[in-house]
Amino acid sequence: VCNHFNRAFRTVRLEQDSTAGIVPFTTYNTGSLPSGGPARVLSINTAYQEAGVEMINAGISNVVPIVNITPPATKWSDAELHASMVNNFSLYQSLPQWAVWLLHAYEHELGPGLYGIMFDQQGLQRQGCAVFYRGIGGVSAEQRRLQLYTTVHELGHCFNLLHSWQKSYATPPKPNIPGSL
Repeated sequence: VCNHFNRAFRTVRLEQDSTAGIVPFTTYNTGSLPSGGPARVLSINTAYQEAGVEMINAGISNVVPIVNITPPATKWSDAELHASMVNNFSLYQSLPQWAVWLLHAYEHELGPGLYGIMFDQQGLQRQGCAVFYRGIGGVSAEQRRLQLYTTVHELGHCFNLLHSWQKSYATPPKPNIPGSL
């Protein structure tokens, strides 16, 4: 018998920063579009809460300056994203911790078809990801749902969650599920 400690499996501190001109995703009402589930208003925090992960906002939200970015100035490389995380993420440490950084930006150098990326491949833990509003921006119900999906998806990579078609890379390996979202 285990004593109840917390309704969350894990507690994570989340800092969300954005670049100038980008209005970050806040919420999506699942009743806006057919979903097969109950209508409710979801944010990043409440979506993860339903999965047993308590996301606590770090209480800091910076506008990240676009400096030293490869022209045109709205496109980011992975190296530029990592340098920006090191310089702007107030909770950044090169130590294992349950803290993640999400940057809301305009576009990655790979183009508008890339909605988001977990760029932080350095060190022992993953703590930085970004979403790109060139592909997911807007205020329609479809765009809000895509913003929710993309932000939750990219943050999942910070927890070392793999795409369904990459399960064979896991330790131990699992079968890939190529047709799964």
